Amino acid sequence: MKNRIFSIISTLAITMTALPALPSQAAAFYEETLFQEEKDGYQFMVTANNTRTTADQVAMTPAADGCFSVEWKDLGAADCIARETIDEDTPILEYENFVRSYELNVENQESDMAVEYIGTLDTSAATEYSFIRFHIIDACVNEVPYSQYGQKLCNISSDGKTYALYQSTLSVLPGKVDDNFLEFWSFRTEESITKQGKQELSGTVSVNNHIRAYSAFSSQFVNATLESFGLAISASGESGKAEITKNEAAGTPSEAALLATGVT
Repeated sequence: MKNRIFSIISTLAITMTALPALPSQAAAFYEETLFQEEKDGYQFMVTANNTRTTADQVAMTPAADGCFSVEWKDLGAADCIARETIDEDTPILEYENFVRSYELNVENQESDMAVEYIGTLDTSAATEYSFIRFHIIDACVNEVPYSQYGQKLCNISSDGKTYALYQSTLSVLPGKVDDNFLEFWSFRTEESITKQGKQELSGTVSVNNHIRAYSAFSSQFVNATLESFGLAISASGESGKAEITKNEAAGTPSEAALLATGVT
């Protein structure tokens, strides 16, 4: 089970450099569930990312095989996600062939939006932090000030694309979750969704490669297990529509290469 993904570290040929300290003031975390439905072994959810987001601003319609459509108007910020049924017992660093592919149609009107895979890891066996959340943003309107996501770790090449990796520490709002947690981000560096108009998009993401790259910068991944994982449309702004038409597992991880370490 281990040999394929553990070989990724040697493939990356990582040369570690000292990283500047993360900001001492953690960002505030907010999340509220606006919609939830079970279908075909998937859990479909809409979660608000700030207090300006309400249920009447976004509508999610589940479909078969983890697919869904979503429409929004004057949206504060929300994640619309199809969470898979996952293996909660196997340590994440021992996952094999953790590769996913998607296809979708997008009609965007002056909105910021992204197609991403979002996962949560239980790190209680480790334990400075109770859990880790990670985001692999594969397609986006690329107008996000990345510096707001914390410390730049490195760039990696995976699946023929380049991603910038970041790490942040989040503090929580009372009653939401029990503790501070780490958050890791992979941003595809090429702009891939236009601000206006219709598009058809598709992609393949070797999740293994991102997890191994994150773990090179944090011991919290040792013995961590996957608690939730899914494909999401994240959006905010005036209006838009998106329809996920394919959401499935897809073969073996691609080769990966670490391109740079530290802040660039």
